Amino acid sequence: MKVEILKVNRFTGHEGSVYSLCKGKTDHSFISAGGDGRVIEWDLDNPDAAKVLASSPETLFKVWYDKFTHSLLFGNMNGGLHWVNLKQKANTNNIAAHKKGVFDIQLVGNHLLTIGGDGQIVQWNYDQQRSTQSIQFSQKAMREMAHHPTVNQIAIASSDYAVYILNAETLELEHQINAAHTNSVFCVTFTTDGRYLITGGRDAQIRIWDVGDGYSLVEQIPAHLFTVNRLRSQPGGKLLASASRDKTIKLWETDSFNLVKVIDFLKFQSHVNSVNDLLWLSDNDLISCGDDRTIYHWKITVVA
Repeated sequence: MKVEILKVNRFTGHEGSVYSLCKGKTDHSFISAGGDGRVIEWDLDNPDAAKVLASSPETLFKVWYDKFTHSLLFGNMNGGLHWVNLKQKANTNNIAAHKKGVFDIQLVGNHLLTIGGDGQIVQWNYDQQRSTQSIQFSQKAMREMAHHPTVNQIAIASSDYAVYILNAETLELEHQINAAHTNSVFCVTFTTDGRYLITGGRDAQIRIWDVGDGYSLVEQIPAHLFTVNRLRSQPGGKLLASASRDKTIKLWETDSFNLVKVIDFLKFQSHVNSVNDLLWLSDNDLISCGDDRTIYHWKITVVA
C-alpha cells in the first residue's frame, strides 16, 4: 500500500497543551479542548475562524459533542463533568462525576458513559443528566473506552495494565485481559469490521487481539519510542493511525498491520512535542493535536 500525506492547515489559538478532539457542528468542523481550559470550534477550511464555545479554570482532558441535541460535554482534571446546551447556554451543569480526572465520555445507546482517574465507570441518564450507576473496576486510572461496532461490548484501557471488556448495557464484566501491556494501557480501538481490538500503552507497544477467539493475542508491535497516546481506525477500515509521546503519527495497514507511513517533524514539519489525540473527519481527513499547543489537518490519500 502506498499512502500520500499532505499537510493542509495548521490551527493555533490554545495557550496550553491540546488533549482532546471531537467532531463539530458540521462535517467541516471540529472541536478541541486542553490545558488552557478552553473549548474551541474550528472550521476545517479556515483556521482563523476559531470560536470559543466554553471555558473552564481547570485543565480539560476530554471533549464530546452531540450535534442532535447540541449538547457539549467536557471533563476536567479534578473529575468535574461540564454539561452545556449550546442552544440554551443558561442551561448548563457542572457535576462532580469522578474523584479524579475525566478521561473519556461516550454515548452508548441511551446511556452516557464516563471513566476517570479514580478507576470508576459511571453510567448516566442522558436526558436527565444524572448518574444511574457507578462501578469501581480498578484502583488505577481508566484511560479510554471503545464500543464494538456490532457486538454490545465496550473495551476499557486501564493504568493497572489490564483491558476490561464490559457489556455495554449492564456494565457487567464479560472478559478481562490481565497484563495486556507491561505498563499502563492508554488507548483502545476496534477495527472497523470489529474483528480485532487494538491497544496501545506506555510500553510504546501496539497489541492486536482477536475478538472472535476470546480476545487472544495476535500480534505485538514495538510501534513507537514512547507512550502510545491514541489509536484511531480510519472510517473506511484500511488504515489505523497511532499518536505518540515520541512526537510522531504513524499509519498502519489494518489487514497486515504493516507500517506504511510516519508523519514526523523532519519530513512534514509536524508536531514538536507529544501528539495527544487524533480524529478522522473522513477517510481522507485526519486531525492531530499535541503538547505544542498546535492542531494539524492532514490529507491522507491511498494511491495503491
